[in-house]
Amino acid sequence: MYSFITPTYVIATAFADGEYVSTEVVTQGDIDAAIERWIVPVVGRELLARGAQPEYQTLFSDLLMPAAATAVRLEVQPRLNISTTQHGARVVVGERNVAADLSLRSELMLSLRTLLRTQLLALTDHLELYAEQYPEYHPRENVLHKVAVYGALYRYCSGIASSIAALFAPLTPLVWSVVGFILFDFLTGVWASLAEQRREGKRWALESRLAWHTIEKMGFATTTLAMTFVIEIVILQSPTYEMTRLLAGFICGVELWSFLENACRISSSPLLRHIRKIVSKEFNRRINDE
Repeated sequence: MYSFITPTYVIATAFADGEYVSTEVVTQGDIDAAIERWIVPVVGRELLARGAQPEYQTLFSDLLMPAAATAVRLEVQPRLNISTTQHGARVVVGERNVAADLSLRSELMLSLRTLLRTQLLALTDHLELYAEQYPEYHPRENVLHKVAVYGALYRYCSGIASSIAALFAPLTPLVWSVVGFILFDFLTGVWASLAEQRREGKRWALESRLAWHTIEKMGFATTTLAMTFVIEIVILQSPTYEMTRLLAGFICGVELWSFLENACRISSSPLLRHIRKIVSKEFNRRINDE
C-alpha cells in the first residue's frame, strides 16, 4: 500500500549498528499498519500520496521517512528478542544470548515512542513553517494539535480545581465533621425505627425518602458552610473564620440532639434522658453566649 519505504530502509534507519535483524522480520503489512497508525493521523493521506513528486523528496527523505521507519520498528519490536550489552539494549539473534527482562523491554518501547513523538513534532513544525509549499497538509486534521488543545484544556481545568481545593483546604475538617454527624444521625434514626417497629410487632422497611432527605441535608449543609467560608475568607478577609466554625458547631449540635433522641427511642435508659437534658441546656447556653 505504501511504497515510499522498504523493509531494507527500515532496518538500516531504525536499527543501530550491531543489531542483527533480517529483512524478513519487517513485512509490508507492518509498514502499512505503522503508517496508518502513526503517520496518517499527523500528515493525512493526501500528502502521503504526493511522495513520488520531486518537490516533496526533501520532506520525505529528511523527515517523513525516518519517522515512518521508527513507527515500523515500534510495531515489530514486541516480537523481537533483545539482550543487554555494554552498549545498552539491542536486538539480538542466537541461542546463547539471554533475553532482557520485562522492565528493559518496557524502557526500550518507551524510548522508541519518545523518539517517534519527537520526529513527528519536527515534521509538524516543518509542515506548518512552510505551509504554502504543502497545500495537501491540513493542520486541523493533525492529531498532535488535538492532543495539544486537550492537554492545555486539562491543565487549565486542573489548575482551577487545584486552586479551589487550596482555597477550601481549611474547611475540610469542618465538612467531614458535619457529614459524619449527619450520617451517624441517619444510622441511629434507622436503628431507632427498627427497634420501635419490632417492639410493636410490625414489619420494618427502609423508606427511600429518608435516605434522600439525608443526602439533601448533607448537600445543603456543605454548601452553606462553603458559602459562609467564602464570605469570611474572600470578602471579609477573616483569618480565623469563626462564623464558619460557629455554623458547623450549630449543625453538629442539632445532629447530636437528634442522635440523643434516637438513642432514647432505642433504649429506655433514664441515663440517656438525663444526658439529653444536660446537652440541651449546655447547647442553648453556648448559643446564647455566642
